[in-house]
Amino acid sequence: MRKIILLLSLIACAGALRADVKLPAIISADMVLAKTAKTPVWGWADPGEAVTITLGGKTARVTAGADGRWRIELDLSASGQGPFELVVQGKNRIAIPNVVVGEVWLASGQSNMEWGMHSTTGAQEEIAASANPLLRHFQVKRALSMEPLEDCAGSWRIAGPQTTAGFSGVAYYFGKKIQTTLGAPVGLINASWGGTPIEGWISKDGIDSVPELKVTRERLWDEFNHQPARRDQWAVNFKAWLKQTGREDRPPADVAAYAAPEASLADWTPLTKLGVHRATNEGSGMGAVWVRRTIDLPADRAGKSFWIELGSITGFESVYWNGELVTQVT
Repeated sequence: MRKIILLLSLIACAGALRADVKLPAIISADMVLAKTAKTPVWGWADPGEAVTITLGGKTARVTAGADGRWRIELDLSASGQGPFELVVQGKNRIAIPNVVVGEVWLASGQSNMEWGMHSTTGAQEEIAASANPLLRHFQVKRALSMEPLEDCAGSWRIAGPQTTAGFSGVAYYFGKKIQTTLGAPVGLINASWGGTPIEGWISKDGIDSVPELKVTRERLWDEFNHQPARRDQWAVNFKAWLKQTGREDRPPADVAAYAAPEASLADWTPLTKLGVHRATNEGSGMGAVWVRRTIDLPADRAGKSFWIELGSITGFESVYWNGELVTQVT
């Protein structure tokens, strides 16, 4: 995790001209602006359009360039924490409420950073007591693109019992510590994606500067560009192969014999560890595996909601809860 002065570094690509002033998703209600001498505010307008930015009684002006983009750096080094209303005025007027000034941090990485508060130790108690108007979280929605995007999807959320469950766990506890120590508002920008390699976060030019990586990048781009058609064709071919070879899924006539809470486990084999397990069907090497686990809830959790993390469901699985089918992949 690293501190950033900019709210988010977005490399813009050419876009259509816009008659109205427009702002990126991250410059929106409940946002946190960095308390620095060069805090950027940016957006789009008509080429040459005059844009006025007002915050906390101070006003700054900028003119959109030939491509319709504009950007200005505000001196917030001596600003109070607010809350303020940020007003952006061009041919239209945009008023952004409840803006505070303080610390802005970027939380990025793989699954450890992405891991939600709802799945952390002691989550229920912490979430219930998490109301904090000075701690805010912006979740960058996942978007796969071969080129840099000029904007992202997402919105700011203020920490509280109804919102904190969706925060990054690591980012939340880090932000809470910073906010308590400094007594300043803290904005957390969570741009994480579990399982992604570092190459996925490097520009095309950066990758292509290494010949070995360029070869791999070109192959992956080809797969990406043709992935939907190839995936659909694979599904057709696979189903045909299953039928041809007699390997079609044949669910048991009585699912309750396996999935019902009262089903007998007398002939089940206990698993002592997680891993790869094979089912045999009269020596053919084919078959289905049923795995079940009993969960005992503490008495104080009775009648209350809770989370169950199933992990990745990526194959041909069906998941039952108390005998009821809750998810199925086919």
